[in-house]
Amino acid sequence: MNLKNPLLGLIAATALFGCSHADEPVPEAGMVGSSRRFQAIAAPAPVPPPRPAIKEADAQLLSGSEVKPTAPTDSAAAGFAITTTAFLADGKIPYKYSDYGEKVSPDLSIAGVPSNAKSLVLLVEDPDAVDPKPFIHWVLYNVPPSTSYIPEAQPASLKLGDLGNALQGTNSNGSIGYYGMHPPAGAKPHHYHFQLFALDKMLDVPPGAERSAVRQAMDGHVIGQTEIVGTYVVK
Repeated sequence: MNLKNPLLGLIAATALFGCSHADEPVPEAGMVGSSRRFQAIAAPAPVPPPRPAIKEADAQLLSGSEVKPTAPTDSAAAGFAITTTAFLADGKIPYKYSDYGEKVSPDLSIAGVPSNAKSLVLLVEDPDAVDPKPFIHWVLYNVPPSTSYIPEAQPASLKLGDLGNALQGTNSNGSIGYYGMHPPAGAKPHHYHFQLFALDKMLDVPPGAERSAVRQAMDGHVIGQTEIVGTYVVK
């Protein structure tokens, strides 16, 4: 190379520099070059929008459980209880009280009713039944809150004079009053929930009502709730 001519030397140097980098890859968008190595920059993952808050009632529905109507509870509701001499809690219900036996309702004792209660409701349900689900065995409502004992073998009448004119509704068998346990033979033990509710009002529901009408009327007026559960199986 002739370096005596500065202009020619500059042109030669420029050409030499350009040739030495002719094989150097050109960094693409999103890449950082360092010598001959390039590292891709990962695009940030999109941030999902926040989920809307699920209301408690909706969450219960989504989980498959039923929404229970509630109202402010009285402090005495903590001792609210229902018991029976017929069976222990979670124990076996005797044959006598089933539809296979004497078809009579068990005796029930009530304690700790909230002081501001105006009426009581008793619902007996079998959630293990297939159709309908749950199977309703007893609908009893407008029971006076002073009631502490419900004798066994309540009659199948619309109004119970011995219980302060409490009203009876229609069970899933289509009859009035109590319907005994009747799970199919060979099925696993069914659970029978004797649910007692304390309300802050008397229900404006006619005698013979179905469980759905009673539950709707209870909405927002439950101030206490308790239950005892028994099982029954036919081998």
